[in-house]
Amino acid sequence: MKIGFVVEGKSDQIFLESNKEWFEKKGLDFLIIPCFGKPGVINHAIKHLKSLRLKGCDKIIFLIDRDKDKCVPLTTQRLEHVRKEKDVIICVVSRDLECWLLSDSKAIKKIIGKRYKYEPPDFTDDIKNAKEIIKNLLKKKFKISFSEIEIAEKVSKHFSFERAKEKNKSLKRFVNKIKQCLNVS
Repeated sequence: MKIGFVVEGKSDQIFLESNKEWFEKKGLDFLIIPCFGKPGVINHAIKHLKSLRLKGCDKIIFLIDRDKDKCVPLTTQRLEHVRKEKDVIICVVSRDLECWLLSDSKAIKKIIGKRYKYEPPDFTDDIKNAKEIIKNLLKKKFKISFSEIEIAEKVSKHFSFERAKEKNKSLKRFVNKIKQCLNVS
């Protein structure tokens, strides 16, 4: 089965590509269209949907950050114009990709080492400053600043959906949608 992902940007693309093995184990192949932020996903959704269909994708997943929206349904509404299509799945990331990255404490600890402490909260969905938390952890360790793309590259290499989904409800929904909606185990 082939999945098409429409994502906000390069860091989302790196995250998915770094976890390609997880998808392959489920018999899934995928294509990714990175956009230039949430407006690119929303404003060009129909164009991207048509493009991925033409490329043979069985399902198209729009992966969009909740950011500062008050609730997931409000974010989902932004894609109302494609939501009802049978081959479309909308996954809202709470609040952003970095919240997902922070939910895998083992991946974070592997990068920062034992000298620096990190324990995620019970759930990372509502961390408002996840980007800054990761940047600060990496800056303490490496004494330099990292961009969003560099953070995605570093953390995604060690990331595990199975570990992280226990600390982030939106990630758990994403994993379940991949497994259930696409009829794979």
